[in-house]
Amino acid sequence: MERITLTFHGVSELGGTQKVGLIILTDEERRRELSIVCDSSMIAQIMLRVQQVPGVKQLLPEVLYNVLSNQTMLDFYITFNDCIDGEYQVVLYNRASLIPVKMRASDAVLLHIISGIPMYMNKSLFLKQSTTYEAGTMKVAIPLNSLNEQLLREALDEAIQNEEYEMASALRDELRRRFPEQDGNDNKKLNDNE
Repeated sequence: MERITLTFHGVSELGGTQKVGLIILTDEERRRELSIVCDSSMIAQIMLRVQQVPGVKQLLPEVLYNVLSNQTMLDFYITFNDCIDGEYQVVLYNRASLIPVKMRASDAVLLHIISGIPMYMNKSLFLKQSTTYEAGTMKVAIPLNSLNEQLLREALDEAIQNEEYEMASALRDELRRRFPEQDGNDNKKLNDNE
């Protein structure tokens, strides 16, 4: 199985909302980029490390990593295995034991930033989830399957309100795929406004 090495590129807020942010990852060559949705508190944690705020080395994640790396032989890697219902399936592996530890995608990125533990994604998943990287642009594409239910519903409401019916149909179809028992409500909402 061929895999892509992921690198941290940056963070930003999502569409003017202060509750949700995006973590941007790229491949090593910066040809393609991948967006991970996260909460604002994770954006704040990442920014502390990116901006190298004084005192950050004394925060618990850094202290724990330093204790472990100085007292044990760490040989870990992080792998993004899939994206199911808006959540990346991420696992931290110890190369010696191959014991998997599941974790949130945003936490995996934070751990990578703190420790340098490498992050990988299956090439076919990366190509499916990523878009072409364009240096200096402010636009970021987010695959619908990487949004949770709440964000999908908010985006559907906004698309309908803005009369963006093609986008609304795509959002409704993603919700229909995940929650077929709720299809009537989303379909009615869209049809009432067309």
